[in-house]
Amino acid sequence: IVVKPILGSGTGVADARVENGHVVIQFPSAEDLAGTRAVAEITLRGVAPGRSALTFEPTELAGAAVSSSQSVIDVK
Repeated sequence: IVVKPILGSGTGVADARVENGHVVIQFPSAEDLAGTRAVAEITLRGVAPGRSALTFEPTELAGAAVSSSQSVIDVK
């Protein structure tokens, strides 16, 4: 339903939006992505009980290695 960026620094604030069933997060620079931490808060609405996967697709950023990952969501 909604995505709220968490990261921001002196180089600007991240932008996030839901677009065609995908969450798109844009960061002002790759240096904001150093380390392992939360980058956004995502609120979902379940449509039926069951288990679903939330997949984070890799992207190319100059100076950053971004890999794909997946989380499992249980809807009750």
